[in-house]
Amino acid sequence: LPILVLTAVACSRKDRNAVPAATELVNDSIGQLFFAAWSSDGSRLAWSQPTKGKAAIWVGNADGSHAVQLTHGAWDVDPKWSPDGRWIAYHADAPDLDIFVVSSDGGEPRQLTSGRGDESPAGWTADGTGVVYYQTGRGDVQTFIAPLDGGPARPIVAAQGGDQFVAISPDGSKAVFDLHRGAQGTIWVQDLPGGTPRQLTTEGFEGLRTSVAWAPDSRHVVYTSRRTGTTDLWIADVVTGELRQLTHDVRNDQGATWSPDGKWVAFVSDRGGQWDIWVIPSAGGEARRVTNDLAEETSGTLEWSHDGQSLLYVTAEIEGGLGVTAADGGAPRMLVDWPGYTIGNYPVLSPDGATVIFASNRSGNFDLWSVPFAGGKPAPLATSTLDEESPQFSPDGSQVLFQSNRSGSWDLWGMPAAGGDARRLTDWPSDETNG
Repeated sequence: LPILVLTAVACSRKDRNAVPAATELVNDSIGQLFFAAWSSDGSRLAWSQPTKGKAAIWVGNADGSHAVQLTHGAWDVDPKWSPDGRWIAYHADAPDLDIFVVSSDGGEPRQLTSGRGDESPAGWTADGTGVVYYQTGRGDVQTFIAPLDGGPARPIVAAQGGDQFVAISPDGSKAVFDLHRGAQGTIWVQDLPGGTPRQLTTEGFEGLRTSVAWAPDSRHVVYTSRRTGTTDLWIADVVTGELRQLTHDVRNDQGATWSPDGKWVAFVSDRGGQWDIWVIPSAGGEARRVTNDLAEETSGTLEWSHDGQSLLYVTAEIEGGLGVTAADGGAPRMLVDWPGYTIGNYPVLSPDGATVIFASNRSGNFDLWSVPFAGGKPAPLATSTLDEESPQFSPDGSQVLFQSNRSGSWDLWGMPAAGGDARRLTDWPSDETNG
């Protein structure tokens, strides 16, 4: 799974149907490059990459050249630049899943958070005096600011009784957050400091966490909603409360980020049966493809360049397959060979040894497939516009249990192993998974 970091010209080409050229910045041949970010002035690049069995924060020029290793912890990931470019905040696995900062020019890292729980960096305050982070493992998820001077952390907004993922507007005057109670997600906004929260959405379909992004004007936000049955992008005016649907494709759109001038929104989508990067005018209109290959682009790193002409992203060259190897060391044989698509981690063999069921994203989202153990053509078993994963056979092999989010939350489903209609076994608003 080699993973690359590349740039692509996004919006200024005359041929609007052409896929822009890409330039490789960092190549991690073992397939575990985590996150990347340009400094605010666009002159430098930070990223996380495994080094001698550990993950370290690296920094280099904007094109990835002259790379220097900054950290030497057990597992350091997710670098976030301070607005002035002097500091990089990151998530450290040791000693206890906390936030650290290190000078971008090198030096000894400094720990900002401590105690039980898991703190993940989300960004910086507009004035660069603190690191914004999500805290999990202490009840509901909350968002805090850890002061750069080492002072006590403080919540950005008051707890609302659910998981809250907060983003501060570019001018620092407002906070927007997606609030999740079970499978119900809503978007809220409040003035800072200490304003009264106002609810922007009421249907409860805003299901992707940390999915809200501010426009440069500090008035509009883009977020994801499942109210149409698939995940689309919507824009909210936080002053008037007006909501506007931006994308309308039958596939899933997510991971949105605004261009510096606010005229474009970049996002990832599985339209066309593969995860690629697209851009769309923020005022509405036709979406345009930026990448078009069997590699998988994800929203974990999707960032505009300082001049708005390029996008930074991570892509995985996937070699998907399912094979069988004899216990005595004989030559393996391939049951499924689908380059460019992912095979789920837990294929299962039927009790009679005749059939293998597995999950794959070959159709654009994860469905369940079956293939004869003796060899043959894979066939779809359980499909929907969302995901089916983690299959298990019943002891007699007649039924298959799996988990799916086709109903809006993760529930358990069952169906005949020979094929047929699936039936929902749990219908609570919480998420149930097939352990």
